[in-house]
Amino acid sequence: MDIIQQCLSLAPVPYLVPAFSVFRFICSTVEQAQASKQQLQALSQTIAQLLSTLNKEYRAGRLLQTKTSTPVADLIRLLNEISTFVQKEASRPFLTLLFTKDQRIAQIDQYHRRIGTAVTSFQAGRHIFHCLAD
Repeated sequence: MDIIQQCLSLAPVPYLVPAFSVFRFICSTVEQAQASKQQLQALSQTIAQLLSTLNKEYRAGRLLQTKTSTPVADLIRLLNEISTFVQKEASRPFLTLLFTKDQRIAQIDQYHRRIGTAVTSFQAGRHIFHCLAD
């Protein structure tokens, strides 16, 4: 089972439920998007790794909701933005997708960087950085 399927099967801690809900929607929309599907799937894998790791850290007590409410809210906003982007990409006509490939890949790269920034905002230590690097 890949990281995306593992993440989708998790029962998240209550304060990550909104993030997991948006992630599930992103995954279903990625399946519909044909252009840049590999890049979008890689983005989904990055999100799955982050959410799985955060869920483990919260369950282990290494992250506390009281100290991470702002990063969680920021993460949910970022995931909603990614969800909107993926929806737009899935609904674009094929010719439009051909002409906007470079722009789309640049946006996906930007989302990867912003997810990296979200990781640092959780200050979860080396564990999250190590898991995302693997």
